Amino acid sequence: MVIEVRKTYFCHPFFRRTMAVIQKLRNSGIVVIVIIAALVLFVLGDLLTGSKITGLNQEEQDVVGEAFGDKIRERDIDPVFKDLVMQQAEQNPNFQLDEATRKQMIEQAWSTLIRQKTYEAQIEKSNVKISDEDFNEMTMGENPMEAIKGDPSFQTNNKFDPSKVSQVFAQAKRDASLRTRLITYIKNLKKQELETRYTHYISKAQVKSKIEKEAEYVAANQGVVGKVVALNYSTVADKDVKVTDKDLESYLKNHKEEYKQTYESRDISYVVWDIVPSSEDTTYAKGKAEEVYLNWSKETKPDTSGDEVVAFKSVRELGADSAQRVMYAPLASIANNALLPVMTIDGKYNIIQKLDTKVDTANPYVKVAHILIPFSGELPNKTQITDTAAAQALANELLAKINGGANIGDLAKDFSADPGSANTKGEYDWAPASKYVPEFGKFCATHGKGATGVVRTSFGFHVMKMSENPEALKVKYRQRAIEVAPGAKTISLVQDASRNFRNAVMSGDLKSFEKNRDKMGLAPLVRKGIKTEDRMLGRINNAEDVKSILFWLFDKDRKNSEISDVFAFSTSHAVLMVTNVRHRGYATVEDVKEIIEPLVRNELKADKIREKFEKAIAGGAKTAEEIASKTGGQVVPLEGVKMGSNFIPQLFTEPRILGAAFGVKEKSWSKTIAGNNVVAVLYIESRDKVEIPKTGIDNGPDFANNPQFLANRLQETVRMAAELQDYRYKFPWN
Repeated sequence: MVIEVRKTYFCHPFFRRTMAVIQKLRNSGIVVIVIIAALVLFVLGDLLTGSKITGLNQEEQDVVGEAFGDKIRERDIDPVFKDLVMQQAEQNPNFQLDEATRKQMIEQAWSTLIRQKTYEAQIEKSNVKISDEDFNEMTMGENPMEAIKGDPSFQTNNKFDPSKVSQVFAQAKRDASLRTRLITYIKNLKKQELETRYTHYISKAQVKSKIEKEAEYVAANQGVVGKVVALNYSTVADKDVKVTDKDLESYLKNHKEEYKQTYESRDISYVVWDIVPSSEDTTYAKGKAEEVYLNWSKETKPDTSGDEVVAFKSVRELGADSAQRVMYAPLASIANNALLPVMTIDGKYNIIQKLDTKVDTANPYVKVAHILIPFSGELPNKTQITDTAAAQALANELLAKINGGANIGDLAKDFSADPGSANTKGEYDWAPASKYVPEFGKFCATHGKGATGVVRTSFGFHVMKMSENPEALKVKYRQRAIEVAPGAKTISLVQDASRNFRNAVMSGDLKSFEKNRDKMGLAPLVRKGIKTEDRMLGRINNAEDVKSILFWLFDKDRKNSEISDVFAFSTSHAVLMVTNVRHRGYATVEDVKEIIEPLVRNELKADKIREKFEKAIAGGAKTAEEIASKTGGQVVPLEGVKMGSNFIPQLFTEPRILGAAFGVKEKSWSKTIAGNNVVAVLYIESRDKVEIPKTGIDNGPDFANNPQFLANRLQETVRMAAELQDYRYKFPWN
């Protein structure tokens, strides 16, 4: 199967021209939603019509998935993607549809579309509705929904203000931009309320009968006293039972629903050769870097053509991690035009030269600790702030304690209303002063280490203490990185090794695959249950590489024991053998043999253990101890065990045995019960007498029927019922 991919849309001249126009208009303060809309239509249209997959008939060309047997096509994603981009453009004037954002939003569009096709479609079929009267009551009535009450747009002094709702709706009639956002907001509110009503509807429909409630009451309150004699399956050796194909077929016939699969999957054995730079490659890269270093050191004036030039950054913002900070730190102290030694980081040799410095006192990097006292509200220690005067008084009181030697971090934990710093003892990490609101940033920029004070901002009163002196020095430098990359010789060795392996393996012969793998000292790699939506396969974790493998694996003619050609990727080579092709629908024995064979073996072992118990009892054994003596079993006492405990001491999770304890007649032995790990017989000495209330049986909260818990289960159940299929791996835009 071959994919023809158009030139990426970011290189398209229309895209570049349109983005340039938008940026100019934005810089002029003009919002041009119409142009953004046109761009969105172009971008997605070019993406979704720009790929062509050969080897598929016309009907299958644009199918990206299935739900409830209906095909989902590329064009179905288009309006969802457009709406998401338009929403972002409305909400954020600086929104840019770059490559990373595009991928993220297409993924979001897919998730939204699938939800519409599955869960939301079922809600619509249920005929659960929201009338206009309902919605008005939800938004502007006496008891509005929590989402409305909690929205800051409808609050005054952090409290819900019904008049604000009317104001916003009235303003939307005059403001087109606000109206667009409000329509989206209302749509989401209605969707949220519909889902809430639907889950409540389903939960109320699951009514338990009086008999069920009484049975649950007894199970929760009744205890039993008796004994269990248990024998572990391991007491029968595997060699003493023979699992036949007829046994497997019979077991699968009785459990076919458990092994029904709603998606295609594949199991593979595979080998990987990582293309890793050799010591020779490392030496070569270092030599090239040292050559650059030598040439730079001879220059009387730095020639920065062809190099990355970084213009005036604080050393604090240069390093993303500690290793980088160590590398960049010397820039602050070395003289202009001085070179740093060749250093390695991120698999590269780096040569750095300082070009210039400047002092930016207006926006230095600062490190500060603070305690935020809001104008009103509750603090972490439950202190209530009633008004601005109370907030200022408390701030001054805390400042006096800090000046007297109290630890600001300890006080922040109790008093700070800023969740972002309360958990870090009130302290922020290094950041530019401009990151903060003006009053806060100005204090940081103009005070040295240890300085304290109270600053008022729009958030409240901040009790401040500078952790370090401001760092105003910024540097300009050039950098060249020489990557330590595999050379031609290294790549050639991997090519030879992978090709030799592939040529040595007999097609369709797993034993040949494993024999040559072991002979060549390759790591045995296995991956089971691979789905079409997977984008990582253990050692192979590059999404594009995995997509190539999925193309091969999910070819409609793929069969068990087929071996791939060498997949030659940029960082590795791989050869795969298919060990299980699993199709949608009911499983065959071949599909699940590895899973059910141990279960069938245990059933056969249970038959042998049952014979031991029956022989012991027939031979006159009457007590648990006598049966255990004759069979080699373990005696486990039952003392006040209750059904609700879900386990039996010493045996742990054995639901069949626990259930039998409440079904066996008193003063008698049970039949043999095959559990998860043991086979057992039970003797029940006594069972508590439980008085069932005539009215008002309450077995406590039913978490499985809680609407909030039920919502997640319903969504998953609907997705399974839809037999959702994901074919996006076939398309280059994903």
